[in-house]
Amino acid sequence: MTPLPSLTIDEAFDFIIVGGGTAGLVLANRLTTDPNISVLLIEAGSDRLVDPKIVTPGLATTLYNDPTYDWSFGTVPQEHLNGKVVGHSRGKVLGGSSAINVLALIYPTRSSIDAWAKLGNKSWDFDTLAPYYRKFHTFHRPSKETEAALATDYVDDNACGKSGPIQSSFPEFHGPLGKAWPETFKNLGFAMTTDPLSGQSTGGFSYLSSIDPKTWERSHAGSAYYSPVADRPNLHLLTDSIVEKIIMENTGSEVIATAVQFTRNGNTEVRKARNEVLLCAGVFQSPQLLELSGIGSTKLLKSHGIEVIVDNPHVGENLQDHPMSGLCFEVADGIPTIDMIRDPAVVESAMEAYQSARVGPLTSGFHSVASLPVVEFLSEEGKTELAKLLDTHTQNLSPSKQPSQSTQYAILRSILESPTDGSTIIGMGASQLHFEASLQRDIYAITDPSNYLCFLVSLAHPY
Repeated sequence: MTPLPSLTIDEAFDFIIVGGGTAGLVLANRLTTDPNISVLLIEAGSDRLVDPKIVTPGLATTLYNDPTYDWSFGTVPQEHLNGKVVGHSRGKVLGGSSAINVLALIYPTRSSIDAWAKLGNKSWDFDTLAPYYRKFHTFHRPSKETEAALATDYVDDNACGKSGPIQSSFPEFHGPLGKAWPETFKNLGFAMTTDPLSGQSTGGFSYLSSIDPKTWERSHAGSAYYSPVADRPNLHLLTDSIVEKIIMENTGSEVIATAVQFTRNGNTEVRKARNEVLLCAGVFQSPQLLELSGIGSTKLLKSHGIEVIVDNPHVGENLQDHPMSGLCFEVADGIPTIDMIRDPAVVESAMEAYQSARVGPLTSGFHSVASLPVVEFLSEEGKTELAKLLDTHTQNLSPSKQPSQSTQYAILRSILESPTDGSTIIGMGASQLHFEASLQRDIYAITDPSNYLCFLVSLAHPY
């Protein structure tokens, strides 16, 4: 990494990348393999690559809603949720959300990826992208004991990565609930059908985590894609820098991004891009920056006093998410859960085990999930009712607002009605979870004196 304390407004880079999360760091890594290409990477958060709260897997939930690590976005009050504000944690550090998530490596289905191509993105289909799902990671097989306990026999070595930057592994610390999870689904007739990397698997399973089993530390975009190349002289990093807008040049026939304006240490600065500005600020802030730069709905931009450069009413619209709910049950006496860390002595013991020998509960995170077709749980009457609901909601929507929405609705419907697609996600947390809470930290807060097992339920793609 080359520091930039003395740059002036006249200095330029071949590429400027806005956002030091997964997308931005992968691009920075790949582009700077050519020593003749200069790249400036601008990240709003700090470089916390060695922060114990980030690298320790078992401390993941302590990062949420802490402004040091998390943007802590929230929705407006939701009319149909009794005014609840739904929190959306997003990483505000080098590494982005990959540095603060719960380390789950749960792969998309073939239908989810093929949908991109069907929506007009040529070659963005599963068969084209499958090699890159292998390329990004290195899979580490667990011990024989863990293979048996977590029923990891579904893993296909040929589908897994062997030399990628992100390290993936199964937890070697797991209790009776983790073992019971795949057993239960097998007994119910929903054993894992094949490796999720195949693109079409269903069943209950223990998923891989982005944890390096050599150190039992989090493996994320910052440690995997930035750290190994930080000394490249053509890669320049600015952290703690808030991008305000992309500066555009209107040539008459086209609009070209030429520079980036940002604030750092209380000062407004500008850096020029000779070739391209690559906007990698995430699902919320990428469209926000487009709008701040004059690309978006004319009505919206004018209401905020922003000069309209390109009128595009679709910017920032049609967000797809998978809201989650669940049920919690008190466990029988003697069943260990994460709730036990309410006892300071348990926390002290876990920290000592991790720091001294990299063993114990802090080496692990959540690891139990199931991907199942919704229609598997419906009677014939239920399937008819589902079809009626889909018909009704499709008729009430206005595809004209988005050119591709008719296709989008058809794809989503086909996934929901498929008997082989994992359209619903069920997860298990060996901990109490407060689904009524708005903030992530409050969802995971241990406020009840009892120990719990919670099931999380979500549609993979809400309609």
